[in-house]
Amino acid sequence: MSLSHIDGIVISLSTLRRHLKSLHLFRRKGRSDLLDIAVFLQDQLSRYGMLHGYKMMHLKCIQAGFC
Repeated sequence: MSLSHIDGIVISLSTLRRHLKSLHLFRRKGRSDLLDIAVFLQDQLSRYGMLHGYKMMHLKCIQAGFC
C-alpha cells in the first residue's frame, strides 16, 4: 500500500527523500554492540541516570557514539 491509497497523499520519491533529509531522518547505518550499550546504560543509571527520562538517556547514547 502507498500513501495515496491510505491518506490520499501523492508525493514523488525524490520529494520524500528531500523532506526526510531536511528533517535529519535516515536509516541507521551501523549497529552498536548490544553488550556495549548495556554496560553504558548500566553505568549511566548507577551514577545519575535514574533522575533523567528516556529522552535524555537517548541523547546520552547518541553523544557516546551509539547510533
